[in-house]
Amino acid sequence: MKNKKIYVCILILIIILISNNGAFAVDDKDSELLERVIFANKYVLKNGDYDPDVNVETINGSHMNYKIKANSASSIIEELKYAKKTSVNEDIDFTTAGTALEITPSSSIEIVHEFTEEGIYEIYARTQENSAMKFKFCAYRTFPVTVTEMSSVAKTKTFKINSKFCNIEQVKIINEDTSVEETMTITPAKEVTVEYTGESGNYQIDVYDEMRCHKIVYFSIGSAPTLNIEKDANNKRKITISAASDGNIESIKYAKQSRKNEEIDFSTSGIDIPITPAKQITMNYEFSEDGVYSVCAQNAIGGTIIWNLSIFRDFPVNINIISIENKTITFEVVGSFMEIVDVKIKNNKTGEIESINIIPNKKLTIQHTLLQYGDYTIIATDDIDDQLSSEFRLSEEGIIPLTIVESEKYEVNGIKKIITEIPEKTSVTEFIRNIDTGGEDYTIHNSIGGIISDTDYVGTGSKLKVGNEEYTLIVKGDLDGNGEITITDVSKVKLHYIGLEEMEEPYLLAGQLTEPGKITITDVSKIKLHFIGLEQIE
Repeated sequence: MKNKKIYVCILILIIILISNNGAFAVDDKDSELLERVIFANKYVLKNGDYDPDVNVETINGSHMNYKIKANSASSIIEELKYAKKTSVNEDIDFTTAGTALEITPSSSIEIVHEFTEEGIYEIYARTQENSAMKFKFCAYRTFPVTVTEMSSVAKTKTFKINSKFCNIEQVKIINEDTSVEETMTITPAKEVTVEYTGESGNYQIDVYDEMRCHKIVYFSIGSAPTLNIEKDANNKRKITISAASDGNIESIKYAKQSRKNEEIDFSTSGIDIPITPAKQITMNYEFSEDGVYSVCAQNAIGGTIIWNLSIFRDFPVNINIISIENKTITFEVVGSFMEIVDVKIKNNKTGEIESINIIPNKKLTIQHTLLQYGDYTIIATDDIDDQLSSEFRLSEEGIIPLTIVESEKYEVNGIKKIITEIPEKTSVTEFIRNIDTGGEDYTIHNSIGGIISDTDYVGTGSKLKVGNEEYTLIVKGDLDGNGEITITDVSKVKLHYIGLEEMEEPYLLAGQLTEPGKITITDVSKIKLHFIGLEQIE
């Protein structure tokens, strides 16, 4: 009996060894476009981790440019290769195939590689002991999965779904109102057509391909009306609302959000926009203040649709560099109506981005020590993904703002993003003649977002937008923004000086002619004498 047990154990061991001669996939990551493939007898486990281990990270959000990492806890990695796959399950023999990446053998390797062609790739790492690991992923310029609505008849929607590189593997329809999910029956292919019939309501279609690329598209069926909102090019607080439905649109409401993705119950709240019920409505509406808004249209049978948008005259994120001591920079980040949730500093030379630990708030004062002199960019993002960047150069002399706008006549402040020393009655044509925009396209708007013609005066509060940069213009002595010094400016500066009228930037800066930071009696006198023609403001 004892010998029989030994024979059984030996037989089981032989079966295990035989079964391990083939390749098998484990640890299939349910995340976008990434999967490890491990080959039996070609890797070892070290403290529960794969050895060697291979991974990739995108650089600056580019899915063509990757940082490739390979590590071994017990050996030296001496070979790193990549190959483009013709299919997800293609088995590439890297002993004879693949493109070698230039490395210095080490237990830890990290290199950057930019791929020139889109597709499915596999990275192969091998140690001196011939332990090996493969890691597959996708390189792409545009997202590889698309969902297109082909038709909508009554309560039936037809979608065409495409994947660039591999088969569509799974399609789900989720009712957002009830959270009920339905998995659609498909034949895996690079292009599939899905037809769905459902009750009136709001839905999303969830799609996965073989590389776990995940695409979500939202749609509605039946009684839900349609809604479209466009902002006015000449007035940033003015919108055009277009709503349509099979039955009459009975109400259009709006509400101001206090936080990102706030769910507003429009059945009990919201401000009514006056309308005459109709199947199709097109109308203009102007908000009285900046903020993040939800607009809701409802038809006669209770179908609703909501549109979220942000309304602002001035960009809702502001960065202000306060001081520099040695290599420690102090700066302030302010969100106009949402909390700042992310702050990073990028080294412009190396491309490295460092995240700064913050507690989300509408106003943050941050101190950060830089390791070396050079060009940097501060990147700040608020809770609704409005993002602003500010570039500067740190040198032994201090901080120099980096800006594409230059002028020999006016003073350009790249940190505060203002242009000062502009005389009154300066036309748009004259202003642009004295500004160098580095060949970039530009636009000039007045303080409420309206486009200014070439013959109009630029006024205090006007905006010059060049590329991603926006500058506020300050016209000397112009306190009401019309571009010239009038009796209104004389009255405003006098009332502010004696404490009867408050004044804010940028108009406060326009009145500070002799002493930075405050309006003096000399400023009042200069503006008055300029208006009556007895003295010119230099």
